[in-house]
Amino acid sequence: MTSRSELNRDALLSTLAWATTAAGTAFGMRFFIPIPGIDIGPLTLITTTMTRRLAARYGYDSLSGLAVFVGVVVGAASGAKLAAEVLTLVPGLGAGANAAATFSLHAITGVVLILVFNMLKDGAITESFIKRSPIGAISELVGLATTIVACVVRGGDGNDAIKEAIRKFKRRFP
Repeated sequence: MTSRSELNRDALLSTLAWATTAAGTAFGMRFFIPIPGIDIGPLTLITTTMTRRLAARYGYDSLSGLAVFVGVVVGAASGAKLAAEVLTLVPGLGAGANAAATFSLHAITGVVLILVFNMLKDGAITESFIKRSPIGAISELVGLATTIVACVVRGGDGNDAIKEAIRKFKRRFP
């Protein structure tokens, strides 16, 4: 039996791999075809696949409303991606900025899912949270996920960061 710590560690590594795949896809497409929005199709496919795989890993592969929830999370976390769109027409710089923003967006989305799946398993939230999440709660999750991504990218312990983020979320949204 896999412990929760091992599950989270593997999910974090998987999330970072998907985020890297998305960043590489975004860079390649924008470098060779510098048209705003050209990468929407492939990036949506990567996000969908990452979501399905993470959900299956935690046993929530048939969770109702998950696709809509991820869409709201992506919308809440996509500020940097939108800013990078402005730079699309600047050769090289636009592709690089877009890749960095895409990595960030996918990593944050994956970590939000990891937080949500952990809280579902712990009973801290119910499945109805997925369908009726207050925007303040989603914004809080995006902020916490950003902190976790920064911690992990700097070599920190993702499990400790996940536990601390869940504690903070439960204090703010009991």
